[in-house]
Amino acid sequence: MGATVNNLVLSASSITQYLRCRHAYLLGTVYRMPRRESLRMLIGTSVHAGIEAMLRGGPPEPALLAAWDEGIGRVDAAEVAADPDALRDAEGMPEVYRREVMPTFHPDIVEAGFAVVPHGLDVTITGVLDAAETATDDVRDHKTTAGKTINGVKPSFNPENADLQLGLYRLGYYGLTGRWPQRMRLDVLTRTGKHRFYDRNPSTSDALDMVAIVRDGVAAGNYEPTGAISGACNWCEYRLRCAHARLD
Repeated sequence: MGATVNNLVLSASSITQYLRCRHAYLLGTVYRMPRRESLRMLIGTSVHAGIEAMLRGGPPEPALLAAWDEGIGRVDAAEVAADPDALRDAEGMPEVYRREVMPTFHPDIVEAGFAVVPHGLDVTITGVLDAAETATDDVRDHKTTAGKTINGVKPSFNPENADLQLGLYRLGYYGLTGRWPQRMRLDVLTRTGKHRFYDRNPSTSDALDMVAIVRDGVAAGNYEPTGAISGACNWCEYRLRCAHARLD
């Protein structure tokens, strides 16, 4: 019998955070420590805002720029200076989405929040669906990636890394509509102006196993630093304020 935590609320991001480094979960999710964002994160947030505005019938630019201006102060100035094309590349991504995705995808659910309590887990799972078309039960999640070497870092995107999130989003879509998705697709936009997509068939059962692991760890007060083992320290949002960080 697993341990339980009263009123525990988890999201895909907080679950992933705990699995990568339990101490980072303590700092960010429990203590709510302000985080240092990366430029990569800011690009993703800004592009998401632009696509959301476009799917709601408006122009993407004002929303994208507002998100950029709101978050740029949390990114290290040296990282911004080393990548002067970041904003320009971000501004181009919604147009790629408009051209490559919107002609065949007509969502009537856009940025919809959900909260579900899986049977037997005593945990509330929350999240936000990027977009879904209920006529076809087609659920999409938007991702951004570099698509080119930036500051010596080669681009990489592994769609399997999104399966935990998508497995929980299956539950979220069912909670919103009473139906299971017939398709779950990652729409990936690159800074080089390309669009790639990956159809996924995530296991909700596997995702819920991860939920149970995190629930039991939190119930046991297990917040030991594991980022050095997983390699998460180098890009952790709390690396500069964490006494346990091990940076390469």
